[in-house]
Amino acid sequence: RDRERRYSLVEYNTENSSTVFKADGAHIAFSYYMQIQCTRLLHNRRIQLMLGILALSILVIIFFLEFYWIDTNATWDDEPVYLIIAEYIKSGESLINEHAPNTRPLLLSILISPLLDLNIHWIRVVLVLISSLTPILIFYLVKKAFGFSDIQALLPSVIWIFYPPAIWYSGLILTESLTSLLVTLTVLSITIMKSSSKTYFVILTGVVIGCLILARSSYIYLPICLIGASVYSKLILKKNWIDIKKWLLIIVVIGVTTSPVIIRNYNTIGSILPIESRLSYGLVLSNGDLTSEIIKQGGYDKSSSNFIILNELNHLETSYPELNSYAISVVFEELRTNTIMIPQILTKRTLNYWGSRPDPFEPRITTNDIILGIIWIPILVLFMSALRFYRSSNFWIFLILILYSYVTTIIFWSSPRFRFPTDSLIIILASVSILRSSPLIRKFTHLNKLKS
Repeated sequence: RDRERRYSLVEYNTENSSTVFKADGAHIAFSYYMQIQCTRLLHNRRIQLMLGILALSILVIIFFLEFYWIDTNATWDDEPVYLIIAEYIKSGESLINEHAPNTRPLLLSILISPLLDLNIHWIRVVLVLISSLTPILIFYLVKKAFGFSDIQALLPSVIWIFYPPAIWYSGLILTESLTSLLVTLTVLSITIMKSSSKTYFVILTGVVIGCLILARSSYIYLPICLIGASVYSKLILKKNWIDIKKWLLIIVVIGVTTSPVIIRNYNTIGSILPIESRLSYGLVLSNGDLTSEIIKQGGYDKSSSNFIILNELNHLETSYPELNSYAISVVFEELRTNTIMIPQILTKRTLNYWGSRPDPFEPRITTNDIILGIIWIPILVLFMSALRFYRSSNFWIFLILILYSYVTTIIFWSSPRFRFPTDSLIIILASVSILRSSPLIRKFTHLNKLKS
């Protein structure tokens, strides 16, 4: 019996060892397979290029953050508001009840809410890592939209990496850099979706546009503009730009993506728009008194009597429809009584929007104004020269987003800060103008095309 028992034990151990050996062997084989795949990826020239772009972007912004900023733990501008909303989200409170904050877009606060245990400096570092993805998206967008080689696509990516506003906004706890990334990703996803029959690209486009709306509420009407362009292309130009059926699915996906804000607004103010309820504030702030000197310069005025009345109505907890009704009546009355001021105000807002000065309301010309003027003016001229590529259907995707941003901005006060999210698209078209205009550049970049 002892002999049988020992034999059984040996047999069991042998079988068990065999199973363990097989499991270990499978694990080793999988690890070896992954090592081979990683090695292949790292030896891929395009992957090396992507890693180089990412590393350079992170290095430039971190250098600026560490050596230029006096105190990276101090907050600036609207940063405290986004941090307060992030604290509310982290607390686990519902986003759809009446106490949910609705003064700012939610996406940025959702992203930083898990990071609140870190100090402000490390939150900035994480946002730098996120924004450093933008030059990679620019690289792929140039290749996909215009068919350029890897070296040609490097031009707008490198310009963006060293573009001063991109460096500045990347470390801020504000929506500019995140919106820029999402605008670039929106154009890339639409470009891919347009030429693909895959449904998941349509769904991805809807998710991206939904996130863009959650990051910057002014893009709420962008899908309508894109649908209008598709209908115009099909009915008037007799060209099938983007199938209307795709847009219907995109609208559904956008609704699902932004549903928490839609439900919150419906429960609290009776609105189904997936944006924060600050339309009345913006309208009266920018158009409450068209005779105001600062408004005539394209700015805003918090001292106007109409804006003071709006604040009083807010303190009295006036309903959202009534606030909107008051704001619209004020704006129409100002437009009716001060019609002569409209051209001057719109001209100033346009100049402020397309200009190079970070603060167009500063009376003195600063060093920053000179530096950005040297950088921005050539980009703007080259962008305007790119309009000759209007026959490209992909070109119109870029132009629609750029013009949409401009039109929805000049309704309110204006500065280059509001243009910044579309600057990546402007830089791309400016680069396209260079690459397609210079025979020497075309020859050099084609001869040195990287292998993918």
